[in-house]
Amino acid sequence: DEAVELLQREELTAIVVLPDAYGDTLISGGSATVEFVSLPASSGFEQQGLVAAVIAEQNSVLRAARFVSAEAGVTFADATNITSDVAASVRGTSVAMLDADGRAFADAEGFSTVAAQELVLFLFLSGMIAAAALIQSRNLGVTRRMLATPASATEVLGGLVLGRFGTSALQGIVIALSTTLLFGANWGSWLASLSVIAVFSLVATAVAVLIGSLLRNENQATAAGIAVGLSFAAIGGCMVPLEVFSDTLRTVAHITPHAWAIDAFTEIIQRGGGITDVATELGVLLGYAIVLLLAATFVMRRAETS
Repeated sequence: DEAVELLQREELTAIVVLPDAYGDTLISGGSATVEFVSLPASSGFEQQGLVAAVIAEQNSVLRAARFVSAEAGVTFADATNITSDVAASVRGTSVAMLDADGRAFADAEGFSTVAAQELVLFLFLSGMIAAAALIQSRNLGVTRRMLATPASATEVLGGLVLGRFGTSALQGIVIALSTTLLFGANWGSWLASLSVIAVFSLVATAVAVLIGSLLRNENQATAAGIAVGLSFAAIGGCMVPLEVFSDTLRTVAHITPHAWAIDAFTEIIQRGGGITDVATELGVLLGYAIVLLLAATFVMRRAETS
């Protein structure tokens, strides 16, 4: 009754009730009922699965003991000891995850892959929000004063890009190192992973500079950056794995740089690929960055000289 009261106050997630003489009943060959109580729409459902798994493991030993007792003519208690010893020495079933080419997945649980997806989402969003800082710099006249110097628009833009790129790339490296040290994430080849982080950071920076050059209001830039960042993340596979997309939707997803970055991380993390294995993805991302930077240079020069 006390446990039920605690459960109703949600101080407990579930109650497991074992009958009196539970062990003696099972050893003697009898049956016992284990009660499980939880509230609906709570985490008790997960606890029920754990309890059921333990009971199923006990039942497998007890069923084997009944067979040994009947066939060997020994007591059920002795048969239980025999089957328990045998069960402890028998290897369980192992599961290996392979891709279509027969290669083992290095990230069978998928944690490192999810970490890579979130890294791509965060780097792009962080770059989008930086567009507001570029607009603020322009509105304060800092950019115009820089253009009044002998420096060309390309050089000024290069300085802005390098600053934002350095910040974005450093954030990506910190995230990768933190997930490795704190949560044991596996990023595969560090050279390949850092290359993807660097090139994708350049893409995010180029988009931020382009948005910052097109818009005139900081609030607009922040709203547009978040909208573009989350939309690209959803389409590009940061929220739902690309594997569950249809063929058509997967083709559409690769319009975004996110899908190419995630493809690269999947090859590195799950299949142990190196930098040569993701050369195509790196080339595509670099192409995105070059095209976007050229567009940003043109828009920025026209905006500042008009």
